[in-house]
Amino acid sequence: MFSDKKKKRSNLHVDTLIGEGTRLNGDVVFTGGLHVEGRIAGNVVSEEGQRNSLLVISQQGEILGDVQAPNVVISGTVQGSIWVAGCVELMTTAKVTGNIYYNRIEMAMGAEINGQLVHMPEEEFDKPAPALARDNDMPPRLAIEGGAEQDDGATPRFAEESHTITIESSMVDKGERLYDALAESEDKSAASGAATTKLTV
Repeated sequence: MFSDKKKKRSNLHVDTLIGEGTRLNGDVVFTGGLHVEGRIAGNVVSEEGQRNSLLVISQQGEILGDVQAPNVVISGTVQGSIWVAGCVELMTTAKVTGNIYYNRIEMAMGAEINGQLVHMPEEEFDKPAPALARDNDMPPRLAIEGGAEQDDGATPRFAEESHTITIESSMVDKGERLYDALAESEDKSAASGAATTKLTV
């Protein structure tokens, strides 16, 4: 039984890396696999219909927002509720402040949960997804800052408006390539008045 689960998990490929030292403010929509070693202040959601998508949050990784993905492995910190239609794994160093709605769960000794564990059958996750965006909780801006953290008073590079980032099949190390792609996409979206930035790097 355990070997089958390990084999199935090994087939889930990680396409995108948010590197350690990267700070990202804004919602993230991803396909395939997303590995988070940095900090995301926003909701993280897998593209609808992607049943094999995998979100991995490393021990240094931190998400300040809600999470919705078919498969999630947590070694870091999540401050928000989590919806997992497949399997959620909480490692020894995992810290979750929020409710976890799951179909299957594995939890190692030492994992911390400040919230409720709510089991839901898989068919329940096929219903319309809950509204994850909360205006009072998420900052209305998008910014990526590579390297050392800046002071809270630092001015982000991008405009004061709501954005969603869609990441497709990319590999990002400390936000460098993603930052350049966002800067170019931001100029185009500002000209058209669009509030959603979709990028492929």
